[in-house]
Amino acid sequence: MLIFLLALTLIVCVRAAASAHGATPDGLSDRVRVALFDPDGRAAPALRALGLAPRIVSAPEELTLFEGDLIVVGPGGFSRGRENLGPVLAARLRGGLPVLLLDQPSLPPTLSEELRLWPAFIGTPGEEILVSSRHPVMQGLPEGAATAYLAGTRDRTRPLLPPTRGNFRVLAEVRARSGTAWQEAVSILEVQIGEGTLLAAQASLCADFASDPRARTILRNALLYLIGERAPRPRAALYGGGPESLPACLRHLAPYLPMAPDDLRGVELLIAPADWQALRLSGAGTRPPLARVARFLREGGTLVLLNPQSLVIDPIAALTGTAVSFETGNGPVRPAAADLASLPLFQGVSRDDLSLLEQSDRPELRLRPPAGALDAVEALQIEPGLARYRVGRGTLVALMLPDAARCSSAPVSSLLARLLTNLGVPLDAETGQDRRAITRLDEPGE
Repeated sequence: MLIFLLALTLIVCVRAAASAHGATPDGLSDRVRVALFDPDGRAAPALRALGLAPRIVSAPEELTLFEGDLIVVGPGGFSRGRENLGPVLAARLRGGLPVLLLDQPSLPPTLSEELRLWPAFIGTPGEEILVSSRHPVMQGLPEGAATAYLAGTRDRTRPLLPPTRGNFRVLAEVRARSGTAWQEAVSILEVQIGEGTLLAAQASLCADFASDPRARTILRNALLYLIGERAPRPRAALYGGGPESLPACLRHLAPYLPMAPDDLRGVELLIAPADWQALRLSGAGTRPPLARVARFLREGGTLVLLNPQSLVIDPIAALTGTAVSFETGNGPVRPAAADLASLPLFQGVSRDDLSLLEQSDRPELRLRPPAGALDAVEALQIEPGLARYRVGRGTLVALMLPDAARCSSAPVSSLLARLLTNLGVPLDAETGQDRRAITRLDEPGE
């Protein structure tokens, strides 16, 4: 009984202290400086219930001078007559201020051009709902709760098209079959614009806040994620002959990769073209020695080989310290279907998406460590066009890319941008949807 009374007293004291400082147990408080553009008045009650004291702004122009932690745009903030809202938000994002968009019924092109957000189809219910369950915005929800909630709000919200370039993550989307391809409608999307993070939640979070704990959890998590310390992007570098050595497939995504320093100090992610050019330049003295790269990998770094080919089998064997072969038709090594979305590399990616990398007659990289080897090389995942291995304490990812023509199609471009984002590769700041790709989304075979 004494222990119970002491615990109860401690809880009361903690809650009293939190109340005295305007804080809530989940970390939100009136000390967080939030600017809220909420013409319909539908977001303010939810934010106040979570412990925030938002500064209400009446016009987009007021956001240009706001000095705080977060901008929130309530439902209906985008509408005709507010054509400058998109450019204002884009400018604040490029400067590093995070933005949360909540349930916008309308995203007219004149407003969405700066943010590259485009409304998706509204049709029959999708055959599949994809949720990045390990993302912080989805944490704390029971298994399947986010999926069930988003399925229930499907007819009440206007989803977005997935971007086709730039750094972004799909947190939740509805998919419907269209011929041999999927039509994707994104419910929750995270986009990096300049130094800032945009989170667009096209779900009924404000309308459902008072009645549905799942909506409260997602909204609270979204706010905490945007105002909190997000994991920094790993320091990435290019092990190659300059940007021109990257495969043509990636040119339109414009990865921004500085050249790897000779000592690899501070580098966490190394991108290495592994086609015929790598062999031609291997002795040019323009990159760190292979032995140093091998040590980088075995000590915990991540090495991504782009288009590895048999011409560079010897350098790859030197890097991995094991036998290397290029084979076709091998059976896959896969985690269970339910586990794929839990892997950081596959946030917002479905197994069906990976078929876009498939080419049946193409030899692909396989590492073949000798039986009983003490310094283990372990196959973690083998998919069409993608192989992932543990090498020492590090990770080797071999990524086979389609030809340049296919890479410009909307589905392939979107998949590659997601994978590169998840790896930590910075892409061109001109994020979002390629306007030319919008007309191609319904074409057969795309």
